[in-house]
Order: sequence, then C-alpha cells, then structure tokens
Amino acid sequence: ALKAGDTNRAKAYAVELLQNLDVTLDSWNYGNMIYDYNSLLGQIALSEGKPDEAAKFLLAAGKILAGDIQKQQELLVGQERLKRELELGRQIQSEMLPHDALRLGLTEVKGMSIPAREVGGDFFNYFALDSGQVALLVGDVSGKGVGAALLMANFQAALRTRLQLGHDLAAIADAIDRDVAATAPRGLYATLFVGIFDPSSRRLRYVNAGHNPQFAVRHTPSGTVIDRLSSAGTPIGLLPGHGYTQREIQLAAGDHLFFYTDGVVETENAQGDQFGPERLEHLLLTTTVTSADGPDAILQSVEAEIKTFRGDTEPF
Repeated sequence: ALKAGDTNRAKAYAVELLQNLDVTLDSWNYGNMIYDYNSLLGQIALSEGKPDEAAKFLLAAGKILAGDIQKQQELLVGQERLKRELELGRQIQSEMLPHDALRLGLTEVKGMSIPAREVGGDFFNYFALDSGQVALLVGDVSGKGVGAALLMANFQAALRTRLQLGHDLAAIADAIDRDVAATAPRGLYATLFVGIFDPSSRRLRYVNAGHNPQFAVRHTPSGTVIDRLSSAGTPIGLLPGHGYTQREIQLAAGDHLFFYTDGVVETENAQGDQFGPERLEHLLLTTTVTSADGPDAILQSVEAEIKTFRGDTEPF
C-alpha cells in the first residue's frame, strides 16, 4: 500500500514492476490516454510532491499489465489447443493412408504422402476387392484441420463399403454425392477420382468428380505418351444430383498410372511460382521405368523434383 507523500517508493515499485514483468506491448491504453514505458516512468519521476498523480500512473500500469498478462495466457491456451488439433488431424490423416505396397499378380500399387504445414483433406487409398480387382481412390476434401480430416475418414469408409457391394462407379459416386450433401457441414465438399482396375484384362474403369486430371503413362511404338483422365462431373457434395459418367481405358504391359492431389502441382518455390501440371507431365514422360523398378522409381523421381523446385519453402 502506498501512502500520500510516498513518491519515491511509488517510483521504485513502478520501475521494478515494469522491468520484471514480461511486457510485450510498447504502449498501453488507459481510459482515453496512452502511456508508453518511458513516459510512464517520466511522469512518475516528475511527480515529486504529487503522490496522487504517482499513484494514478502506478495504478494504470498495474491494471494494464495485468490485462496484458491475461491476454498472453489466453493466446498460449489458444495456440496449445490449435497444436493439439493439428496433431489429431495429422494422426487421422496418417492412419487412413496405406503404408504398404499392394501386389496382385503382375500389378503393383504404391503411394506416398509429403507432409505439409497445415492438415488438409488430401487422401489416397488402394485395396483389393473380393472380385480380384483393385480399387483406386484419390481425392481432396475441402477445408483444413480436424474437420476436413474427419470428413475424409468418413468419406473413405463409405467408399470402401460401397465398392465392396457394387462396381457401378457412376452410381456409387452419385450415392456418395447425395450422402455428403445431406450430412456434411455446409460448404464442405470433395474432389474424387475413383477407379477399379482389372489386372487380368488391364482395363481401368473410373469416375473423375471434379479432381485434377490423372495420368495414364503409355508406351507406344512412337514413344511414351500421356492420356489425361479428366473430370466428367462436379465435386462430391457441391452440386448434388447432377450425376456422373463412368469411363474406361485399356492399358498394356509396361504402362503405368500416376494419381495425385493438387498439393503436388500447387507446390510453390521462393518466387511464388507453382510446380504446375506441365512440369509433372514432362517429368513422367522423361522418367525411365523398368519392370524391376516398380512404382518406387516414379515416386522417388517426383518427390526429388518437387523438393528441388520448392527449395527452402515449407509446403503449405
């Protein structure tokens, strides 16, 4: 407690208070007045013989510093909550991705994920069906964080169940489209490429619902060419009820499929330039792959090229 006339004690206490507390602001609002650190001490120093003014300034400092500390604590709590949410989102996303290659006869499927700073809804999956065919999924749920990760998990579970029960991809996409529109939070939707590959006939049936064009890299007598498996419908859940079209492509021995999400082509370097689909296509056309290499050669080549292009820029 400060008594009238105890100006020196007020000055000393104010200096100690202001210097020892972790103050991050250079100035404070108090009423209709603004005080900065130096002027506050100056006002107290000039308050010799005016203990009431010294006490007033000291009170202002104490109240504003207390409020600042509370804001700092609230900020730290919010940052910790966000950190936990991001970790949970990454855990959900990681657990939903396949970690081992799938081999079915002479067919081999493998994928990889490059972690980004923010957790999004990008996903891929592949698994064998009871028919001996292979289901292939790649997509991107709108949004970030746990919400996108949870929707992605539910989305994949629904697709896996429906693909085991029926193989009409247009009907499956239409049913999922209506389900997402009816149950997902407003504004959430997903791009999707879903395919079924038959290893015995080397035929791929697919539906592309608003996703990036996926690539079929084919070897012909005149050289290597790329067929773009382009979108033929709107993203799932965005404009429900418009229907989807199933397409087919015939592959040959030595051909390969390359599926990806927009995080690949939208990777930016320090200048803000994007990697782009043209670079990706050129890389796929010029990467030499033998039957002994399998998918690893392509995945490693694309990963290395993206890292070189990105440099020190952190993936978003």
